[in-house]
Amino acid sequence: MSYYIALDPALPLDARDVIAAWNATPACRELAEAQFVEMTPKGFSLDPQLAQQGLVLLAGAAGGFAAGMSTLVLEALKDALKERLTEYFKEKLAPKPSPALKVEFVRQPGGGLLIVTSGE
Repeated sequence: MSYYIALDPALPLDARDVIAAWNATPACRELAEAQFVEMTPKGFSLDPQLAQQGLVLLAGAAGGFAAGMSTLVLEALKDALKERLTEYFKEKLAPKPSPALKVEFVRQPGGGLLIVTSGE
């Protein structure tokens, strides 16, 4: 299973930096490998602002998404993403305070899930 992440353009994020930080973190990499995607996948109704810097694709690793879309897998993914982005902000924005993050799943036409990050 794969998931797409849309990064809120209001947050001080760069998709390629997020991908590098995710893949460099063993616990995150165990869940999935992050890749850059320039275009919105077909069937996703997505606000163009959320895709302006591209999307992050999380392609499930052998042990990560093997259990499918169970609630536990989704919550682990959501928690890992929020934790990794919080650390990213601490590293990149210090000494400024990190913005509060909201990570949610948005069901798309056709049944897919999109992970959307935004500031709270």
